[in-house]
Amino acid sequence: MKFIEKLKYKIGLRKLRKTVRRPETNAIARNLYKAESVGIIYDATENEDFEKVKAFIEKLKTKINKLESLGFVNSTELSEHHLRPLEFQFYSKNDLDKFFKPKLEVINEFCNQKFDILIDFNIIEHLPNRFILAESQAMFKTGLYSETEPNYYDLMINIDKNSENLLEELIKQTEYYLKMINN
Repeated sequence: MKFIEKLKYKIGLRKLRKTVRRPETNAIARNLYKAESVGIIYDATENEDFEKVKAFIEKLKTKINKLESLGFVNSTELSEHHLRPLEFQFYSKNDLDKFFKPKLEVINEFCNQKFDILIDFNIIEHLPNRFILAESQAMFKTGLYSETEPNYYDLMINIDKNSENLLEELIKQTEYYLKMINN
């Protein structure tokens, strides 16, 4: 990163820390298959990762009434595999302000929805997705364990970061633990 980009990133991170929601002591945990609404955010830069998340979403569609996803493309342009599936929403670097905060109305609408569960399938922490997590009105948030910014999850999944198929393992473990919740 160039000096100016690093400075903008640090300012964005400072803005994020001011708006971050701490995990609620009264967060409402729901069983994945008893939830009425689920939101999923993920890194859709690589087609292979998008396909893994897409397969999980297709599996959930039959069991959950309201399911929405939002994929971040770490590029200035969307590629062909982002334009084909109309039922999936994506945003790219062009949709960010100068401090890496997403500025699309679609993202604001996504954040304002009171999902029963918000699942973060990001393996690499991207500042734009952190803003979405911080501003989301979801009742329960889960994602990959992070030592740097653990304060926006209600449940963190700790998996071996050296795993060959990290995203697949995160999807599998997230589903496993969210199915275990009784309510």
